[in-house]
Formats: sequence, C-alpha cells, structure tokens
Amino acid sequence: MGWSTSVHSAAINKGHSMNRRRLLQWIAALPFVSSIATSSFLLKAASATELARSRVRPGDPGWPAQAMWDELNRNVGGRLIKVASPLQSCTESASGTTCDEIFSKLRNPYYLGDEAGLTQSLGWADAWISSPSIYAVEAETTGDVVAAVNFARV
Repeated sequence: MGWSTSVHSAAINKGHSMNRRRLLQWIAALPFVSSIATSSFLLKAASATELARSRVRPGDPGWPAQAMWDELNRNVGGRLIKVASPLQSCTESASGTTCDEIFSKLRNPYYLGDEAGLTQSLGWADAWISSPSIYAVEAETTGDVVAAVNFARV
C-alpha cells in the first residue's frame, strides 16, 4: 500500500470523497453564473449613470430655495460659504502677479485640498472644465457634517 493509496483511504474514511459528477455540474454552470453577474453589474452601472445625470444644478426645478440654504447656514453655525474659484482672476488678467502667485500655489497638493474652489484636475483642453460647487460647508464638528449630508439627501 503506497502513500497515495493511504491518503485516499484516509480521505474516504473521514467523509471527504470526491464527487466527480457534482464537480462537472459546477464547471458546466460557470458560464451562466458569470453572465448573470455581468448583467447585474451592467444594471448597477446604468443606474449609477442615471443618478449622476440627475444631479440638480442651479436653476433646475429641484434646486433648494434660498430659505433652505439659510436654514443650512444656521444649522452649521454660519459656516456655509459661497465658493469662488481662485482662478477667476486669471481669466480676467492672465499676466498679473495675483495669477502668477496662484499658479505657483497650484503645485502644492495641500493648497488644492484646502481651497474649496479648486479640484485636483482643472479640466481637459476642449473637453471639459472643472467648476467649483456653489456652496461649501467649512465643517468644524461632526454635527456640521451630519447637517450637510442630511441637506444633500433632501
């Protein structure tokens, strides 16, 4: 009795026998399982795309009224700010010292993170331009974050 025979005998004695028929059934079902998973993924991706398209912009019917923004400002202790892009001054005069100073700061990722009117990417030539949000909350407490998230859910 060789080593492989003793291992096989030990596996059978412990109830771990190989069922080839069951294995073949699983292998035959794999293409169907992967197609179901793929179609489920595509449905989720399509619904995420629809959600992205349904984002409310200023002037849209679902955009909050000024009274709602005022209430949010009260809820966050007056820390709701209007966001302006620091690059706005560069669109008016690209050769000024203010513009040179801003472009030197753009190399600093901490400046990008701290400035609400900037993003990591400023756009792509002839394709899209990054634009800041209209408002931002300068959150100092978890209550500020909760109020801002609850406002966004409405």
